[in-house]
Amino acid sequence: MTARIPPHWFRLACLLAVVGMQVFVLRLDWTADTQSHPKLAGLRVQTGYALALTPAPGEKSGTILSYQGSTEHDHLVTINMGSATLARETQALLGLAAAPSGRLLYAADAAEKQKKTGQPCNAGIAISFANEAGPAQRYVEIYPPNPDEYQKRERLRAVHLRSNSPLVVTAKLDSPDGEGGPNCRYLLTIGAWEQAFGKDLQIAFVAAPDSEITLKILSDPRETASFRNGESELESLELEPLHPARVQVLAARGNRVQQVRKRAGEPRMTLTNLRLGGDFIDFDLAGLVGLPVADFLGLWKWPILAACDVPLLAWLLSSLRRLRVHGHNGVLPAVQPEAVSAGRKRVFLSYSWGDKERVMQLHDKLEAAGVEPWIDREELRGGADWELSIKRQMRESQQVIVFLSKSSVEKAGYAWAEIRMAVRIAEEQPEGKSYVIPVKLDDCILPDILSRWNCIELFQAEGERRLLMALGLEP
Repeated sequence: MTARIPPHWFRLACLLAVVGMQVFVLRLDWTADTQSHPKLAGLRVQTGYALALTPAPGEKSGTILSYQGSTEHDHLVTINMGSATLARETQALLGLAAAPSGRLLYAADAAEKQKKTGQPCNAGIAISFANEAGPAQRYVEIYPPNPDEYQKRERLRAVHLRSNSPLVVTAKLDSPDGEGGPNCRYLLTIGAWEQAFGKDLQIAFVAAPDSEITLKILSDPRETASFRNGESELESLELEPLHPARVQVLAARGNRVQQVRKRAGEPRMTLTNLRLGGDFIDFDLAGLVGLPVADFLGLWKWPILAACDVPLLAWLLSSLRRLRVHGHNGVLPAVQPEAVSAGRKRVFLSYSWGDKERVMQLHDKLEAAGVEPWIDREELRGGADWELSIKRQMRESQQVIVFLSKSSVEKAGYAWAEIRMAVRIAEEQPEGKSYVIPVKLDDCILPDILSRWNCIELFQAEGERRLLMALGLEP
């Protein structure tokens, strides 16, 4: 008797268990030092993605981003905020009874750009978390330029920020000569309110939670120099050294996580050195970081997973092909388990579909008597796979019981095909072995092809007793 092959559901369970374990392992964190793994010492965020920074709970959060113009970097700065208000200090400085609020635009006065005398003023910008109470778990997202801004990459750099906590934007204009030349006058518009600000005056405004801040830096149109993507970038735009608890690279829409870095101990994870390009932002990362095993393996995870899963999948498919031989439309199993306890006789039950109910009752009685009966439970039969399977099952059985009835012997069908197979296999058996046992369920005619074997009339009073004796069982 052949060894039992695990059923398809067991193989499927094994495959699912392995896949589940792989998912669990890939989500575990791998701890690494950026000094030992230079590939982990930087993050690039392309257009369409965002960098999300989450400070550690209870840790004081200071300045996030700053820009300071100079004589070497003379740029025009524009700030656009979806919803903002003046900070209290600026409101008091201006003597306003109520602070205006709404969409904010801070940009150089177009008329002042045409000044020919004096040195240009240099804009200074700082963006930080507000000191006021905010959510227990703060975060800020930093976006690179969008596709429209990328089209103007030779003269424009842009960065976008959004936070679930209020952000304070501080702006000032420094005059190198104190005289006030070009770009020394900026207009601030909040909703319907507008105010002009000149040099050597610092103002602050607060962005509402979840409103976007856009900082645009343009090269001076009077200059011929322009940005070169990835080559000549903004050294004056700086990311203040941050020690976030977690850093994520997210899809700008849908928040699908692409990369994750977590603080894993000392030295603390530090994010510095922002480099803003036309369609990307680069960051430097230092310290001890934790990252998912999937991120650490990178593209290597796919061949590793394939090496584990492909053999298991092949194992499962081989089981399904085996079931297809016996199953209804290749889905439902039609064979019974092959393995039985030692000493049980294996008997093949051949029958016509119209006699199934009666034959199944006898199947249960034979099984209770200590026989291992094998029966094809499916109505739809035929085909090369079916024929090979039936022959194999017959050869693996010690005896074949052929159930006969008036309806089965009088019509053609697969029951006759099984009878002919049983007769041919019986010729392979040792002489004198009672391999085929014809069993009449009613008073039908015994086919000539089975006349060489003693027939048992099951409908007679001693029928079941005689069948058990023919199988070598004590009644």
